[in-house]
Amino acid sequence: MRDEPAPKSEPGRIAGGRALWIGGLIKSYGPHRAVDDVSFEVPTGSLMTLLGPSGCGKTTILRAIAGFVAPDAGRIEVGGVDITGLPPERRQTAMLFQNYALFPHMTVTQNVAFGLRMRHLPRDEIASRVEAALALVRLEAFAARYPAELSGGQQQRAALARALVIEPQLLLLDEPFGALDQNLREAMQVELRKLQQRLGITTILVTHDQQEALILSDLIAVMNAGKIEQLAPPIEVYDHPATRFVAGFMGAANLMTGTLVARDATGFTVGIGAGTLRLPGAPPAGDNGEIALAVRPEAIGLDTATGADNDDTDGFVGAVSFRTNLGSRLLYEIELTGGLKLNVEEQRQDKTRVRALGERVRLRLDPHHCTVLRG
Repeated sequence: MRDEPAPKSEPGRIAGGRALWIGGLIKSYGPHRAVDDVSFEVPTGSLMTLLGPSGCGKTTILRAIAGFVAPDAGRIEVGGVDITGLPPERRQTAMLFQNYALFPHMTVTQNVAFGLRMRHLPRDEIASRVEAALALVRLEAFAARYPAELSGGQQQRAALARALVIEPQLLLLDEPFGALDQNLREAMQVELRKLQQRLGITTILVTHDQQEALILSDLIAVMNAGKIEQLAPPIEVYDHPATRFVAGFMGAANLMTGTLVARDATGFTVGIGAGTLRLPGAPPAGDNGEIALAVRPEAIGLDTATGADNDDTDGFVGAVSFRTNLGSRLLYEIELTGGLKLNVEEQRQDKTRVRALGERVRLRLDPHHCTVLRG
């Protein structure tokens, strides 16, 4: 089949080689549209995360790629080949489930070999590939054990070996760390990412955990109500959320609503509380003059207010109303003139002074760290 390029207007279009392309995917369950005209592509060798709350459509997309869900409309290509109508066993994909789905009556070796046996490979080839897969995940010493004799992390590695041994073009991960405790989860995240990068296997991960997505991903697609609200590298999603939903879901961002008070060829000015903020570029489209902004707590500077700042005429002067000690960081809630409250995070240094409750402070808002939100 000829691999025709997707139209340039489609979201998620990326120049260069692609392992996965999805165009116009739609899936409904009765009146509920679980996936609403979703399009994106994933570059070869990268890890993309579908991130969002429960019910946003991320797992439905993953299952559609695997062949467990038949879409109502749209097209799925892997390696340039249309797989939309193929059964799961004919797709070059492997899926790792949250509960690992290991056969309890089979040893680790037998579990890992299962997919190869179903493909009727020669016995010698099965043995050599299973041995290599177990070495890859460092489970050679546990080959003869049953799943019940393994720890949670070992079970996950056994399931990962079973997925990798069939040499899929796409590795699909459905909340793979959900059954692990916090410390093991963090260790396995790093271990999986290193393995994925070493193998160069294109991977699609589904999770509702923002931190997990930031740690693991080359690309994050933040989903809401069946649609992708933003598709970008992790740092861009974190620093510059595209919409109010993304800013709120990624957490910790200060959300502010201001009013457009002036504009010219180089930028525009927004009134926020009792103060104003000058921003570069053009203001967003809309005729009501209301502008929503997001800024990260760590992107705001904090200075001691001088006597001249205490006349309450500047909206970016206020008082410390709450303080949280986070060990290496200090998080302050600052109530500004006019009543707006913003969180400000300071990294602790040798000479960092812990600010007292009620202390007057001035905030430094860098316009380049303030993101104008849409939607």
